[in-house]
Amino acid sequence: LIALALIPAPTLAAILGIDFGQSTTKAALVAPSVPFEIVLTRDSKRKDVSGVAFKGEERLYGSAAAGIAPRTPSTAFLHFKPLLGRSASSSEAKTYLAQHPGIELIPSGNRSTVSFKTGDSSFPVEELLAMSISHIKTLGEEMLPKSSATSRIYDVAITVPPYFDSVQRKAIIDAAEIAGVRVTALVPDGVATAINYASARSFGNEKQYHFVLDMGAGSTSATLVSFQEVQEWGQRFGKSALNITVEGVGFDQNLGGDLLDQRIYEILLARFIGAHGDGILSSPRSLVRLHKEAERVKTILSANTEVKASVESLYDDIDFRTMVSRAEFEDAIQDVLPRITKPFDDALQAANLDILEIQSVILMGGTTRVPIFQQVLIKDVLKGDASKVSKNVNADEAAVMGAAFRGVSVSKQFKTKEINVLDPAIWEYDV
Repeated sequence: LIALALIPAPTLAAILGIDFGQSTTKAALVAPSVPFEIVLTRDSKRKDVSGVAFKGEERLYGSAAAGIAPRTPSTAFLHFKPLLGRSASSSEAKTYLAQHPGIELIPSGNRSTVSFKTGDSSFPVEELLAMSISHIKTLGEEMLPKSSATSRIYDVAITVPPYFDSVQRKAIIDAAEIAGVRVTALVPDGVATAINYASARSFGNEKQYHFVLDMGAGSTSATLVSFQEVQEWGQRFGKSALNITVEGVGFDQNLGGDLLDQRIYEILLARFIGAHGDGILSSPRSLVRLHKEAERVKTILSANTEVKASVESLYDDIDFRTMVSRAEFEDAIQDVLPRITKPFDDALQAANLDILEIQSVILMGGTTRVPIFQQVLIKDVLKGDASKVSKNVNADEAAVMGAAFRGVSVSKQFKTKEINVLDPAIWEYDV
C-alpha cells in the first residue's frame, strides 16, 4: 500500500532508510522501480547484527563480525550505539566494558568521544558507524536496477532514540558524512513507527491518540502521538493531509533486551562458578561465549517455559549445560518490571491526557515479545484492557520503513501521501 502512494517526481534519485539499533540494523531502499524494499544482507537476511570486526586487513560486518567475537573479542566491536557522542570516562562506557569482556576503550584524541583500541590501531566510534553505513550503502546500490537512472545512493534517513541529545545526533551525522552520504532526516524511533502505522490507514478529523512502545536492546521509549486528517489549502484548491503530532515522550535509557541478557548471563555464570570455580573470570573469550548463550536463552524463553543452556568446552575443556526456566528468569528481573510504567506516565503527564483516552499501544522492538513485559503492560498501564495492545505492525521493520518514508517526504524527490510530522524537541538548547 505504501508503494502505491509513491509516484516518482522529475528528479530521480535513491533514498536509504536506516534503523541503526543497538543490537541489529535494518535498511530500506526507495528508488525508481524499487518502492520500499528491505536491503538484504549478503546471506539474504532482512536484518543484521550491529557491528564491525577486523580479521587481519579484512573488515567483517554484521553476523560475520559477531561470529569472530568469541574467538577474538578484542577485534569485534558490537552494539556500540550507546557510545555515540560519549567520552571514554562516561557511565555508558563503563557499562559497555562490563558487558563486553576483552574490549579496550580510549579517548578519541581530536574528538571528545571514545575509540576502540585493538593492537596498535584505534577506531573512533563514529568511524565504525561510518563503515557500517558505507557497507549498507553498497548493499543498497547493488539492488538498483541496471536500467535505473541512478546508480548511487547519496541520501539517508536514520532512526534515533527520542532521548538522543545534540551531541549524539551530531555523531550520527558525522558518521554519515564520513560514509559519503547526506542525512535528510534523523527520525525518532517512535515517530518512524507512527509514520509506518499511518501510511496505509485513514483517520478522521478528530484527533486519535496512540502510544508507540519501543522496547529494543538498549532502551525503552513510550511515544504518545495523535493522528488527525486535515485540509490544506493551496493557491487553487484544497488537499487532504495527515498530521502526526508527538504529544509526549517518556523513556528509560537503560531498560532493554541487553539488561535481560545480563540477568540470564549472571544466572549462568553463577552456576558455572559454583560448580567449577572462578577461573573463568580471567578468560574474556569464555565470558563472551557465555554472553552469546545468554542471548539465545532469553530469546527462546519468550516462546518456551524452559530451555537448556549449552556451551561446549566453555572453559578449561569443561562442557557447560544447565536448564533455565522462564520462572527463574522472571524472578531475576522482578526489580526491573516497575520501570515499564514510568515512560507511559511521563508521556501522559506531558500531554495532559489519561490512559483511558488512548486508543491503542503499538508494539515495536524485540523486547516487547517478552511475555511478562506484555503482562505488566496490560495490567499496570492499560488497567487490564488487553484489546488496546496493537500488534499489527512489523515489530522489526516498522521503524526502518517509516524512516524511509520520512526521508522521501523531506527530500521532495518523490510524491507521497501527505503526512505532516510535528515533533517538538524534548531537550532545551542554548543558541
